[in-house]
Amino acid sequence: MKTFFTTAAVTALFALAFGSGAASGQTVVVPAPVPAPVVVPAPVPGGVAIASSTGVVDVYEPGTRFIVRETTGPVTYTYGPQTVYATPGGVVLTAEQVRTRMRAGLPVRVEYMPQGDTRVIQRVIIREHDDDDDD
Repeated sequence: MKTFFTTAAVTALFALAFGSGAASGQTVVVPAPVPAPVVVPAPVPGGVAIASSTGVVDVYEPGTRFIVRETTGPVTYTYGPQTVYATPGGVVLTAEQVRTRMRAGLPVRVEYMPQGDTRVIQRVIIREHDDDDDD
């Protein structure tokens, strides 16, 4: 982090250090640097900023790797602490249902939380067919 001083602060420090007109024991107050503002994306209703994208499952390794082939190319996702798999109608799937349905080539919509360059999966919508309704 860079620290900047005003001309008055530098002059006062110089005077204090080299005795140029500064009284002995003079206290110089140097203002603290102002940190740069942190930009946080605005939350969507519900308080969480979630993004989504669609594609076809390229690699599915539960708890390890989840890669989706999207129009821009393959995208790697990271599993979240509570990743949920569901149907387009919103029905949450059991672990057994996910094991029997999930496969490479399956169309999906991934809802995720962007965290820097990482995409943390919140929910995977398993679409049995490309024409399944996403909403």
